[in-house]
Amino acid sequence: MPKRIGRMVFVHFTNRCGSNYFCDVLSSYSRLPSLHESLNFGAVIQKSKAMSLPSFSAYIQEVLCQEPSIVKVNTDQLRMLINWGYIPFSSETDAENKPSIISVQRNDVISQAVSFAIASQTGQFTSFQKSRLSPDDVVFDPALVSRLIVGIGKAYQEFLVLTAAIGYNPLRIIYEGFVDSPTAIIQDVCRELNIEFYPQTLKSSYRKQASDINADHRRKFIASLNLLNDILPQS
Repeated sequence: MPKRIGRMVFVHFTNRCGSNYFCDVLSSYSRLPSLHESLNFGAVIQKSKAMSLPSFSAYIQEVLCQEPSIVKVNTDQLRMLINWGYIPFSSETDAENKPSIISVQRNDVISQAVSFAIASQTGQFTSFQKSRLSPDDVVFDPALVSRLIVGIGKAYQEFLVLTAAIGYNPLRIIYEGFVDSPTAIIQDVCRELNIEFYPQTLKSSYRKQASDINADHRRKFIASLNLLNDILPQS
């Protein structure tokens, strides 16, 4: 039986849902270190080499089974941790030694998928990265946006099944509400998870990336569906 992960805070995400900003703000107010996407393949390889870790199991033990931290997980990574016994069923552990699970979601899944489609072309998945394309070279692809919307919904539904199966009731953070009141929401999260909240001036290294291109592609996608023609009466 592997050593189980204790008081870790897992933040479930789908691409472009705003989870980087959420984790940054949560880390700032709670003073818990943020490990970001430490379960991504590239991060695992890089850190394992740097730390001379012989296996993925050793990596998990060294990175995730130490001090309480914040780490992002997608649905597949969460499933892996559950199947390999690192995350226990809720009934098998006490509250003091149980990891917490938070899900960051966007109400506007169209804007999320549009943002993902643009980032997949530019390579700019965070505000720290530089775009490899000029704005004029970004192509609008409604079929890709549609596939991404379906993928986002599928990942979230699988997440709900996984957490229900192991007896967890994840906190749900709606991104649009969070950006309006980040301090108040983080204070509620800390209270719910029994984490210390340290009042301070809000600081985050992440900047808003949405631009006129995002808005233009969103309008084009909605027009491609003819939704407004079906819903609104003709004048």
